[in-house]
Amino acid sequence: TKGKVLLYFDKKASDKPIYGDVFLLKGMPREIEEPKNPYEFDYRRFMQFRGIYAHHFLYENDFQKIGNQPQNPILNLAFAANRYADSVFVKNIGAKQE
Repeated sequence: TKGKVLLYFDKKASDKPIYGDVFLLKGMPREIEEPKNPYEFDYRRFMQFRGIYAHHFLYENDFQKIGNQPQNPILNLAFAANRYADSVFVKNIGAKQE
């Protein structure tokens, strides 16, 4: 099947995802739940307007990177430039407070 799934990666995971990464996932994505209370914000409907109908929470051992196939070369270049600029700032600026 084909579609969009919102993936939540564990912050402690050693391999951070980048644009174009292809993953093999363990488990099945779950459908985004509807609101439980009346007049509550309908996050499910909000995500459906963006074409996303499911979500999946991934811990470090729940996924494996199997390749990188960027769909758009311009976006790939933009994300690479962003990662480079971020690394320059992290290297030259000490703590987060600075």
